[in-house]
Amino acid sequence: MGDHLWRIHFSWICLFFS
Repeated sequence: MGDHLWRIHFSWICLFFS
């Protein structure tokens, strides 16, 4: 159910740690 949300969070983290 929150799979799409998890992916969005991961993208944000990646951008933050980029």
